[in-house]
Amino acid sequence: MASAFAGVASYGAMAFTNLAFVGAIYGFALYALGAPPDPLTGTPALSSTKYARSALGDDDATRLVAKANALVAQKQLHRDSSLTLAKLSTAAGASANDMSQALNLHAGGFHEWLSAARIADVQAMLRADPNTAILDAACAAGFNAKSTFYDAFRRATGKTPAAWRSFAKDDDPT
Repeated sequence: MASAFAGVASYGAMAFTNLAFVGAIYGFALYALGAPPDPLTGTPALSSTKYARSALGDDDATRLVAKANALVAQKQLHRDSSLTLAKLSTAAGASANDMSQALNLHAGGFHEWLSAARIADVQAMLRADPNTAILDAACAAGFNAKSTFYDAFRRATGKTPAAWRSFAKDDDPT
């Protein structure tokens, strides 16, 4: 009889261990995915705790992102294939920490912001001159690798660059 109970106890311990493992994975996934947005402010709940002690206010962060966007529009900083957060923050006259926080809160992060600026530039080039080679436009916009460009473009538009170009031609009223 004792051996029958030993098997049940062993099974219970194994089930508890599996449950604890699944709980840890679930907790990590929730942490990695972030909390849902706060219904009152619209900002992710984790970002407010992440930057709770930051001296950078939301208005300042918004201004920094606007400054970064202005630098893209005026000086075309995004076309520098070696652009880093440090270079961008120096050009904007801000600390790298403040620029990182601003872009994380309002643009999805530095890499997402930079990819969006470069993709918008590629789209503008392809609209302006339909004969431009897609990879030439990508290189001119600052992308270093074909695979990086295609992945970012497809994530942003839901289409390959060639499919987007065809769609843009068909959508053009001229």
